[in-house]
Amino acid sequence: MNKKALFGAFLVLALLTWVGKFPFVDSVTAQSPVTIIIKPDGSVSPSTASIAKTGNVYTMTGNITGTVNIQKSNIVFDGAGYTVQTPPFSWALRLQPPTPVDLALSNVTVRNVKVREDPSATNWAWGIVLEFTINSVIANCTISDIKDGNGIWIQDRCTGNFIVGNNFTNVHHTAIYVWDRNNTMVGNRISGCGVAVDFYSTSNNTVVGNLIEGNSVGIECFSQNPLPPGLKNLICCNNFIRNNLNFLNEAVFIGDTGVLAVPAIVNIWNIGAVGNYWSDYNGTDANGDGIGDTAFFIEDNYPLEGANDTDYYPLANPVNTTSFTGYSFSSLSLPSIPEMTHPILMAVLAGIASLAAFGVKRKSYKHLETTCCNAAISERRGED
Repeated sequence: MNKKALFGAFLVLALLTWVGKFPFVDSVTAQSPVTIIIKPDGSVSPSTASIAKTGNVYTMTGNITGTVNIQKSNIVFDGAGYTVQTPPFSWALRLQPPTPVDLALSNVTVRNVKVREDPSATNWAWGIVLEFTINSVIANCTISDIKDGNGIWIQDRCTGNFIVGNNFTNVHHTAIYVWDRNNTMVGNRISGCGVAVDFYSTSNNTVVGNLIEGNSVGIECFSQNPLPPGLKNLICCNNFIRNNLNFLNEAVFIGDTGVLAVPAIVNIWNIGAVGNYWSDYNGTDANGDGIGDTAFFIEDNYPLEGANDTDYYPLANPVNTTSFTGYSFSSLSLPSIPEMTHPILMAVLAGIASLAAFGVKRKSYKHLETTCCNAAISERRGED
């Protein structure tokens, strides 16, 4: 090799080394978007994807720019801390069975995945989408920087799913968007988002032990269709801290009459004698039992007839929400219709019974655990 060629090669190598030192070079964004499918037969397409398969466990081996479509039931998808970066007008992960769609996907666990939108995207993108998916778990994922979409979107015909211990930051629209019933959100940390949890014409969902901080809206409900009587969402043992609006209860009105076209969604904000922590609660706790002495009226931004959203037992101190995520998902077995006797929720209620974070003294721990369990089961079933 002559001196000019040698010098040219050295210059190129030096330039690449110098550029690689700068933070704007991102190993995720440098890839071209790909579409990866975990097929019903268990194979991965393309076979060169950064996913290793061991039995029914699929583990990411590197960052992915593009989308991952999960079409197989009874598997674990482990991100191993790697990132899936979604391109515009697409999603990072999608849980959906192949056609026909009446054969639902079930018992899928997605865990330890980092999800974000392509920084150069200017159009809609979504984090994790569930379609025709039942009895599945999204756990310990980090979803951030979704500029024009939702973090986790639970669509129609998706019941019995658990969203547990995830971290949401800077999701422009909604962190967790719920369109169907009997889904559970436990121990998530949601901050700096548009809406933390949005229920769209649905009920009988559970929101327990979550940190909901610094969002535009904490909980939003919207009903455009009448819901069956007795079905409600249970929202308890959460921390609502410095949100612009803790609760937005929207509904459809008849013209400008102020009369509701359909009944507003009514929620339950207490399990037994335990409610939520509200940073804007101005009440007192004179006897030091950890429960506010007066009820907390939850401003819903609309004077909706019959809604009456009130936390009758507001907490005087924040909940230790990290205690709600200590469940082992390796042996998770979900029932077809999750009741409050599910092991995750039993662990939640057992944590409530200890009440170290609340400092409750007025009842024995065992009595309170039994009371909370019975009340929660009754409320979820729409009983008196």
